[in-house]
Amino acid sequence: MGRVEDVTLPARFITTAAHLIATLTIVYDTEATTRRALGTDQTDFASSKSNLEGLAWTSLIFFAIEFAGMFTGVSLFMPTANAYYIFSHFFGALFVGLFVYLNW
Repeated sequence: MGRVEDVTLPARFITTAAHLIATLTIVYDTEATTRRALGTDQTDFASSKSNLEGLAWTSLIFFAIEFAGMFTGVSLFMPTANAYYIFSHFFGALFVGLFVYLNW
């Protein structure tokens, strides 16, 4: 049986990368995502689009901070922190994917 890090480190990297890719989908398709989310009522389009862009870019800034922390080893060998990151990024990627797919 291997060490805990042999499983959690690749899982953490893969779930973080999947969440990042899902977030990048929103960043590069902000206008269409906003139009789909608003439906037929496009009266508040500019405000909704700027809110979505601001949230998406803030998320990318936090991803950069997290990848920097992961690659410098700050939280890399803490099994509890890794489990938290794995679960949170799994559900984050899931909900961002549902947001894009179901037009929330």
